[in-house]
Amino acid sequence: MIEDLSKNNDSDQIKNSSERLVSETSNQDDELKRKKKSGQKQVIRSIGYITQIGITIAATIMLGVFLGRILDNWLGTSPWLLLFFSLLGMAAAIKALFEMSNTKK
Repeated sequence: MIEDLSKNNDSDQIKNSSERLVSETSNQDDELKRKKKSGQKQVIRSIGYITQIGITIAATIMLGVFLGRILDNWLGTSPWLLLFFSLLGMAAAIKALFEMSNTKK
């Protein structure tokens, strides 16, 4: 009879240990899944930020070139306004980059 109680206690302890192990393993799996999702969100945010930088640079410079060409054709001042507005577009791109870098910190 004492042996039966001892065997029951051992089997209960083994059962409790295995349940605890399964519970801890599932908690670790859940934590790994959360970290993976968090990492994926960070990658998507980074890609969006890089895309925003590229579009900002391209748009400001192209706008400067476009305005320069239109004004040069209209006023007959062939390369000068194109150069001026191209440089102005580059300066605007640099200013926008500084503003973006300050707001993302």
